[in-house]
Amino acid sequence: MSERKQTMRLRQTESQPENCLGNANRTITPDDSELQWPSFTLGDLIDRGDAELQTGPFGTMLHAKAYTKDGTPVVAVKNIGDNRLVEDDIPRVDQETALRLERYRLLPGDIVFGRKGAVDRRALVKPEEEGWLQGSDCIRLRLNRNRIQPRFISFVLGSATHRAWFIQQAHGATMPSLNQEILSRLPLTIPSLSEQRAIARILGTLDDKIELNRKRNETLEAMARALFQSWFVDFDPVRAKAEGRDPGLPADIAALFPDSLEESTIGEIPTGWTVEQIGTLTEVIGGTTPSTKEPEYWAPDIHAWTTPKDLSSLQTPVLLKTERRISDSGLSQMAQDYCL
Repeated sequence: MSERKQTMRLRQTESQPENCLGNANRTITPDDSELQWPSFTLGDLIDRGDAELQTGPFGTMLHAKAYTKDGTPVVAVKNIGDNRLVEDDIPRVDQETALRLERYRLLPGDIVFGRKGAVDRRALVKPEEEGWLQGSDCIRLRLNRNRIQPRFISFVLGSATHRAWFIQQAHGATMPSLNQEILSRLPLTIPSLSEQRAIARILGTLDDKIELNRKRNETLEAMARALFQSWFVDFDPVRAKAEGRDPGLPADIAALFPDSLEESTIGEIPTGWTVEQIGTLTEVIGGTTPSTKEPEYWAPDIHAWTTPKDLSSLQTPVLLKTERRISDSGLSQMAQDYCL
């Protein structure tokens, strides 16, 4: 049976004590260490009815021509951020298509993975994202919330250890890829439900602050872009001085701009400025990739590692964050490749 047609479904289970995820007779006490928490694979949770995996619709079920300007968002791989969904440039479908794809409807607490590319990323669906659809290149994990806290699991999946596991396990000749079989082998160590909730609450508070700072940074980035456009593209301070107007800048900054424009090969530029080819000002070298078969090159994830995908998805001219990071060992290996 095709994996896309096969949905690993949650089985109806009777209400169980919160600490019965492992041995039903085992009681977790405050003295227990993490090493004593029960360990499972995701496949174990699926078999016992505590988890479900769903692969996105076939491409024949969702054509690009079905996308509309407005309507229900459809999550593509590019919309899977770091534990969040990114709405920028998200495809959408009309109500008729959304109803036809009802089985791929996302619920709060679902965890969405990309099947291709940045396989170590995942996104936790928020209440305000309920009803969005998973796209063809996504896999959705749905957990039995009576026994497993989705936010806790999502934080676990974002750990350096699990990110390295995803990268190591993903296969593909030209691009890493995941499927339900690989995800079923995913190892998990799960404490009692009360401990899961407590851990998720603490980490969630920090995550919320990080998200707030991210939004503030977006505002600052927008201001910086507007300022750059004004100063170095439209040359507003120069035009203001040329017309005898106050450029609206502190005197020391205003003094840095000339008071006239002159013609150049690219049009008008401030007098005294020059036009140069970027190759005369910079040195360009090719990149390299630490082996994805060596987990120690990727965990702990310390150093930002830039790929063309990071650049193609940029919404600003400044790269502030990369999808993947490498370890000290990975950095040393790259240095050896370039004899640095």
